[in-house]
Amino acid sequence: MGGHGSIGGDLAETGHTQFTPTHSNVRNEWGTRRAIMNWLREYRGNTGVRTRDSIKAEHERAIADQLLAALEVEATFVRLGDPNKSEPDVIYSRPSEQIIGIEVVTAYYEDSDAKDAAEIAAGEKPLGPGEMRERSAGLLVEPDQKICERIQTELEKKCRKSYANADENWLCINQDALLSDAKTVDECVKNLKVPAGHGFDRIYLTYTAPVDEGGKYTPVRLL
Repeated sequence: MGGHGSIGGDLAETGHTQFTPTHSNVRNEWGTRRAIMNWLREYRGNTGVRTRDSIKAEHERAIADQLLAALEVEATFVRLGDPNKSEPDVIYSRPSEQIIGIEVVTAYYEDSDAKDAAEIAAGEKPLGPGEMRERSAGLLVEPDQKICERIQTELEKKCRKSYANADENWLCINQDALLSDAKTVDECVKNLKVPAGHGFDRIYLTYTAPVDEGGKYTPVRLL
């Protein structure tokens, strides 16, 4: 199973409005989290100081772009969704003019991991060159169980909501769990329960495979 030093990932650049996976510029990093953090740091440097809310929105955009790239779905970014109108996080248009709304949530082992990631992204506790920082919460016990429980929790939260202004609504649960691999993800997926009555047309769980499994950003369709 991969550890902190053996996780790889791909991040499709999201600076272009037209997002065509076969022509996208993909940058290899040590993992999805580090790739997105670097992307956000560069974005913030080009546009001035970013608030946590705007950083979160750009993070969601990056995850949604990655999902479309992995699925080889050609779509044009339209805009970020408006939560006051119950819209999904990111809005895209397909060549057929179909509007896709992608709701994004990241599942971490624990709340402390989400806090660590937010502080790094906001530049409050930036990573040094080549730094691989230890978890602020210390030793992680039963990581596979913890991440699967968090995924189930996030799934239930999102399925309780309704979404508007898209022809199709997709949910992408991005698993930020450096110790996961194909086997543990498969075991988790078998135990996940999608609540009835949700409004999603597709639901995906995404993760970054360890290097010995190709190091790719990998989507698993739950629905």
